[in-house]
Amino acid sequence: PVCRQVVTWMGSIPADRESALDTLKHNHSISVAGGGIAECFECRVDKEVIVIKERKGVVRLAMKTGASLIPTYIFGNTQALTMRADPWGYLQSLSRELHFTFGIFTGRWGTPVARRVPLVSVLGKPIRVTKIQPDTEPKEKNVHIVHGAFMKELAALYLRHSKQYGWEEKELVMK
Repeated sequence: PVCRQVVTWMGSIPADRESALDTLKHNHSISVAGGGIAECFECRVDKEVIVIKERKGVVRLAMKTGASLIPTYIFGNTQALTMRADPWGYLQSLSRELHFTFGIFTGRWGTPVARRVPLVSVLGKPIRVTKIQPDTEPKEKNVHIVHGAFMKELAALYLRHSKQYGWEEKELVMK
């Protein structure tokens, strides 16, 4: 209960579609970390993996409200903590079932304290989204087009800034 109050005071909202839609309808911005549980289990040392190809809900929200999409990438985020391997996939299955990430995260000195690494956030070019008629659903063809533009700008954003962070050899993989 205490943690919930603190994050609410900081401006957080529940991570559900209705709360996001209501917030956008009131002309407020939201930030969405779209990879979720699946992305936690994709952390790798040799490449950056984003689970995004089938994550189109934020595009639908943008189409219903006319909100722009701003691709954002945080360099160093995957280096702060390491997710220990789960070769049998038990923890990933349990996490998906219970909607909570069960995993062993290690950082500094093998503890769950994050490593001291520079975190650099970069923003891409806004993708303007045309608002659809109220009480209608976006057409899948249009969702696919906007989502494709978002993924293209996100990949370009990574390529533009990866050298500055020292990751010019680190591949970005979109799953």
